[in-house]
Amino acid sequence: MKKLLAAAAILSIAAFAGCSANNNNSADSSSEAVSDTSSASSESTSDTTSESSSDAESETAPAESGTSEDTSDENVSESRAAEYAEAALGAAQWPDMELITEETADAAYSFMGIDLSLCEDYYVALPYTSVDLARIVIVKPSEGNEETVKSQVDSHFDYIKTSAADYPTQEAVVDGSVSGETADGYYYIFVSENGSAAADAVAAMEV
Repeated sequence: MKKLLAAAAILSIAAFAGCSANNNNSADSSSEAVSDTSSASSESTSDTTSESSSDAESETAPAESGTSEDTSDENVSESRAAEYAEAALGAAQWPDMELITEETADAAYSFMGIDLSLCEDYYVALPYTSVDLARIVIVKPSEGNEETVKSQVDSHFDYIKTSAADYPTQEAVVDGSVSGETADGYYYIFVSENGSAAADAVAAMEV
């Protein structure tokens, strides 16, 4: 009888141990399943968040600024006098000349009698030596100085035509010299054998 009781006790303990092992395996499996599910959910959420963030950055990214060529087109403009001079230079033959600037405007007044401080825009190129009479004078008087500047331009052109030539070789230059006025209020003098060609090139720009 004691042997039977002992055997029964042993069987009961074995059965209990087996159930405990099964329960532990089941718990481990459940824990692993939950962990896998949690990891998958976390990865999915991370991917979704990353994509949403990327889309948001793409939608809100600022547009690229304009090129430097645009900014140059808006801000850079050549003076009209210089444009007229470029046309004149291309239409006739000219020697090397000195371009008058604000710093040398006083010297130009002494040389020509034209006060460039009374002009809002000008292009003046004078010969390096007195032997060479060639020159380009294009000026636009500032408001209120039109009559004064026109009188100075006319006086200088009259000097070219009547008193400037000291040598026979200068007579052809004097004979070809012209003066005039553009439709937009610029006065010009072209002292050259082909002065009329320079004037025609300027007139063509007004069409």
